[in-house]
Formats: sequence, C-alpha cells, structure tokens
Amino acid sequence: MDWLRVAKELTVGQSVRVQHDCNPSGARSLLISHEPTGYRAHCFRCKQPGMWEPKKLSLAERLELAAKQREADQQINRTSPPPGPGLYDWIGWSMPALVWLLKAGFNNADATACGIYYHEASQRVVVPYQGTHHWQMRAVHAWQKPKYIADKNPRQCVVLGDEVGGPIHLTEDLLSAYKIQLSGLRAMPLLGTSLHDEHLALLVRKDARVVVWLDPDKAGRDAAAKIVRRLRVFGLEVHNMLSDRDPKLHSRGEILRLHREIEWH
Repeated sequence: MDWLRVAKELTVGQSVRVQHDCNPSGARSLLISHEPTGYRAHCFRCKQPGMWEPKKLSLAERLELAAKQREADQQINRTSPPPGPGLYDWIGWSMPALVWLLKAGFNNADATACGIYYHEASQRVVVPYQGTHHWQMRAVHAWQKPKYIADKNPRQCVVLGDEVGGPIHLTEDLLSAYKIQLSGLRAMPLLGTSLHDEHLALLVRKDARVVVWLDPDKAGRDAAAKIVRRLRVFGLEVHNMLSDRDPKLHSRGEILRLHREIEWH
C-alpha cells in the first residue's frame, strides 16, 4: 500500500480509510489524511510509526491557507443551528480531529451519542449542547485561529444526564460536561467561566448539590471561587473540585473516584 500516493490524491482536509497490509481480515484500519501541513497515515491495528510526510509551504502558501480558513469561518452563521454537513463516522475525520477526542477518552460511539461531528469545510470539530440551541466548534490544527467558535444565540441551559440525579457538576466547556455525563453523573457547561442568571435560576429550582469543576489554570480557579461564593449566598451546598487537569482529561474511573471522595459540609 503506497499510502503517500493515496494521500496526495486527496484534497486538503480530506481523509480516507483503507485496508492496511497488516490486516488480513480486510478491515479498513489505515486512515490516510491530506492535512494543510503534510500527509499522514495511521493504522489503528499495528500503529506503524513514521507515516508522516511534511509539506514545505512558502510564506505565500501559508498566507493563502490562513485566508481560506478565515473565509470558511466567516461563512458560519453563529445565530443558526450548528453548521453542516457533518461527518459523524470517524472514517472521514482528519487525524488531528480524532486525536483531540481520543485524548479526552472519547470513542466514535461516545461522540455519536453526544452529537459530535466533524465539519470538513472549516476543518473543525462541532460539539452541540444537546437540549439547547448552543454549539461550539473546536480548532484541531495549530495554525487555526481562534481555537473556539461558538454560537451567539440567546442563552439557554439544561443539565446533561439529569435523569440520574445527584450533584450537578459545573464545567467550563461542553466536552468536559459530556465526559462527566458519560461517567454516569449530572453536568452543566457554563460555556465559559461565568455563572449567569439562567444557570443560577436552574440550580436554585433543582435545589441540588453543586460541584464547581473548572479548569485548573488561574482563570479557572479564580472564577470557581467567585461561583462558589455566589451559590452559597442562595443556600446551595457547594464543593469546589480542585484537580490537576481539565475534567475531560480525567478518565471516567478518576471522575467517579473524585466524586466519591467529596466531603460535603
């Protein structure tokens, strides 16, 4: 299999899944991608190393690439439903998009359950906030700016996994909230670091215990402290979860262990 020849026949951002020489069953275990900065192949069966061929882009080519990205981003309507068409089957995803989700412990079935898909036109991963009209698009290439594009619809919020009961975990981003939901717990993303009136009203109405679990950087820690104080003013029982990683980067077992170790006062 001349994977490089196949990769060069693809358009930028396109991927294809084919049979690899290591796989006698005929299963398509080799993902071949044409990325803006090079050609890549990855076999999910044998993990053969070294299947990467960088492209030497001139300054003009880099500027053209950035211009095309800005044009694609500008065509996204941020007051409408998430942009499409979307690729839900990982066969068509670019390798960086797959890596971003795999690092967070998501498989194809998890992504499908959460409605997550790949938007080939913008080369971003789309994460919808199920039950609302909100969504986020995540850049997966280092050259893409900004990292996130989000909708500008009127604010809505729901609790993910609400049917299981128990404490509600507040997170910064959608993927962290989905990771907690997939662990069998309740979660609500703030889509940032601010607790808005809509979030507060829902939490007060549910009268549940609240776990504030924001990212471990300074901005997250400072915001979490403010949120905890505000929630306690309204009589809610609150725990500030201080971990060394974003919630989405913890395994499901770690999430459940940290949840069990909470000492409520």
